Amino acid sequence: MSATCGVARSPDAGLNNQPISTTYPCDFDLDVELSGQRDVLTPLAVPSFNGDVTFSSVGFNVGIENCKADSLDVEVIHEGNVIYNESLSGEFLNRGTHLWEWDGYDNNQILDTKVLKSDALKIVFIGTKNGIDKKRTIEFDNDAEEVDWLDVRIDKNSGSAEVTLRPSFSDDGIDGTPPQGVTVVSYDYVKQLAKQGIEKYWSRTGSRAVNSPEGKFDVRVKVEFAEPSASDFDLERNYDTDFGRSTSFWVFKSIIYNYGFHYRRNARLGLGVVKQEADENFKETAAHEIGHLILNNYGGRFGYSWSHKDSSTVLTQSTLDNQNLPSSGEIDLMKYYEYHTDPVRNGNRIIAAEVDVLSLFWLTSVEFGN
Repeated sequence: MSATCGVARSPDAGLNNQPISTTYPCDFDLDVELSGQRDVLTPLAVPSFNGDVTFSSVGFNVGIENCKADSLDVEVIHEGNVIYNESLSGEFLNRGTHLWEWDGYDNNQILDTKVLKSDALKIVFIGTKNGIDKKRTIEFDNDAEEVDWLDVRIDKNSGSAEVTLRPSFSDDGIDGTPPQGVTVVSYDYVKQLAKQGIEKYWSRTGSRAVNSPEGKFDVRVKVEFAEPSASDFDLERNYDTDFGRSTSFWVFKSIIYNYGFHYRRNARLGLGVVKQEADENFKETAAHEIGHLILNNYGGRFGYSWSHKDSSTVLTQSTLDNQNLPSSGEIDLMKYYEYHTDPVRNGNRIIAAEVDVLSLFWLTSVEFGN
């Protein structure tokens, strides 16, 4: 039986002098579009550096036209597979325009920004009236809102997140002459040291898990050498006894493996100690210099990143007064202190601050387009 959207009254009388009623079927229709005011999804709703509110879901304006729907279903499809589905009810079935939001998680409570930015992602809305389906499909042209060299995969059930960071390195060769009996390390060796340092110092787990607007999460950073990648850094192996200063200041980006400097200071303790000092200091330095790319894009270059979070001058990069190394607890990877942080002895205390690790989620925000 067709749905009755209206009644036509005839001036002619029917039986018992009652008006004759004529019914006609409603022209049920469905219209769906992205909400222009809710088209950026920020994982965990991490606010901007300035405290601007963000949204951890993307909105869709769902229009039920002409008459009430009997049912309304949503399917999120990636690479031909339904990864999330939901049956809408209540007000969503009534005539009018309704805001439906998707938080980016699949049926297993996994959010993956690589999936959200995939060309193979689409959403299908299926409205039914009297056994007849109306289907509307939105195919996406999504992109990174902030940077394209970061992605995150969040498992809400386990309270864990894996951040993929894609740096770019180039071989800047060797400076100086290695001491007699010392084997020069390869470019691939220092590249792997840089990877280990970034993963170590930018991860926060266990008692150091981050407290986000949507709960507490263990965060592990994974380095991946792939495109799209961040700005390129030169990796130099320095065997000169003078210390080579690494930098990410403006267009100058270089991370230096200072073997010669540590040899001069520690050769009397043996080559094993020299190598440990050179390796561990390089790991921390790599994590720090890559960290400037994160701080640049989150808090800004001058006021946050290049001032080392108000612990140094900007142009000369000199440590400000009263920047004492904490006697206990965490040592902020991105700050300058009056004394050397000493990653060999303080390696378990040095770590990217919670606010900076949380910024990784803000930086993985996805802009939805169709």
